[in-house]
Amino acid sequence: YWTSYFNRHYKIYNDDITNPKTTEKFQFATCISVLEHIPAHRSAVINIHNLLDKDGYLILTFPYNENVYDENIYMHPNAGYGQTANFITQVYSRDEIDCWLASTSFQIIDQEYYKVFTGEMWTIGGRVTPCEQTSKSELHHLTCILLQKKGE
Repeated sequence: YWTSYFNRHYKIYNDDITNPKTTEKFQFATCISVLEHIPAHRSAVINIHNLLDKDGYLILTFPYNENVYDENIYMHPNAGYGQTANFITQVYSRDEIDCWLASTSFQIIDQEYYKVFTGEMWTIGGRVTPCEQTSKSELHHLTCILLQKKGE
């Protein structure tokens, strides 16, 4: 267990985003391939929102399927890996994003979609290397979203 982290370029906090102790405000936050491992994802997004300055930005990446949420893709019968992982990996859908937006003043500034596997969901099928940028209507497994806090 790490008790402290250090990066000479960025502030790093050892905190729980579902119940943060820090009250410092930030202009920009990233959550790269982390949110899918947090069961209380709605609380995490709300708390990140609350830690941002007015008009602050958040970049998120996570496994994604436009129409289907999966609470732990590693338990899917066709998952290509992860069955022995000691953490969950959620695949979010548009419904979860809409819930985050309804619970905050976040607005989507941009969203990109990527095909990472040949199957219908994250970890299913062969790996696409390098991953391919695609569209919302095409097969995709990962999304990158830029959100901005507005109106406060």
